[in-house]
Amino acid sequence: MHMHGSNGSFAESSRFRRSMLASLAFGGLLAGLPGVTVAGGPKAAPSPPPPTPSEPAPRFWHALTTADNDRLAMFGGSGGYQAGWKNLNDLWFYNPAQGKWALAATGRTVPSPRRSLGWSCGDGVCVAANGVTVSYLKETWVYDLGAQTWTQVNCLRYLCPSGRMGPAMAYDPSRGYHVLFGGDRGVDNAVADTYTFASGLWNAQSPAANPSARFFAAATFVPHHQGVNGVSVTMDRVVLFGGYGYQNFATLCDMWSWTDTGWEQVSYGPGGVAAPCLYSPGVVWEPSNGGGRLIVSGGYFDPPQPPRTMQDIPNLDTWAFTFTGTNSGVWSNVTQSCSGTPTSGAMMARDKATGKRVYFGGVVNTAGKGAVAYSNLVSCQ
Repeated sequence: MHMHGSNGSFAESSRFRRSMLASLAFGGLLAGLPGVTVAGGPKAAPSPPPPTPSEPAPRFWHALTTADNDRLAMFGGSGGYQAGWKNLNDLWFYNPAQGKWALAATGRTVPSPRRSLGWSCGDGVCVAANGVTVSYLKETWVYDLGAQTWTQVNCLRYLCPSGRMGPAMAYDPSRGYHVLFGGDRGVDNAVADTYTFASGLWNAQSPAANPSARFFAAATFVPHHQGVNGVSVTMDRVVLFGGYGYQNFATLCDMWSWTDTGWEQVSYGPGGVAAPCLYSPGVVWEPSNGGGRLIVSGGYFDPPQPPRTMQDIPNLDTWAFTFTGTNSGVWSNVTQSCSGTPTSGAMMARDKATGKRVYFGGVVNTAGKGAVAYSNLVSCQ
């Protein structure tokens, strides 16, 4: 019985397979006939990819800077409540003369989504340093403006700044390198280190004098120029301003300039208004026929109480700093003529071709939702 049952089962199985093969063959023949549809035939064509967006999505804690003579470059940020607080990794260019955004071509290799990164452009590349996702990133990425591709620096083999968020960065065209200072590596762990980046490599600097440890400071390059009363001001330096320091749990108001070998503090002379104390502000150099000035706008300030609390109170004012010497100058208030009102947390950059100061994005804390991101674009003169 056992042998019979086994042989019978095997025969039934063989007959089943032959029947299935015949059905498949017959179905294949029918599928070739006009007007005949056979179940299990060719699948429908896949859905087309979504259209390329024409404008950036809302965001905050993103990076925005001057890319070249007629474009601004923006990367990353947080999408806020409406995006489930997901971070972004798209790269956009904005042409203020045309009033148009363009999503950058990037190739296959791109940085992961991130916010609160260091970001500067110069000499044909943009450098993205560090930032945060769910943890602080020890990464450096370089975007080649000509090749339109990203390249990651091998931070396992070569020196890189340690993982952090909120470092200040700016490009120094007179020396051909990018300058990075500070950042936040965790609660009560801001840093005061300085790095320069050129030819794909970082160099750690050891200046005799340093600004205090901080994060969310701002930096920009200031050239030689004519100062007050036509006096020549010797600069060609990256200037660092403001930020937040854990050492006093305070918003900072000081300014420093990088000499290539060290930092020198800039003193504030009498005759002007009080210096602003801000973190995450926008800082740009605005040249003029009479010389030029440093424009400081946006960002946040915190009153001294309660301690150990970042309250993110939006700054609604704009200041100008006019240098009277290499490391001295005076503050004044500025009235902007703008196409609208920047949202709190908007990032600012200056376009070289038009001279416009451009703000994008921002965030508003809304009851029941939390941080709602914006995509407002505002141009100011």
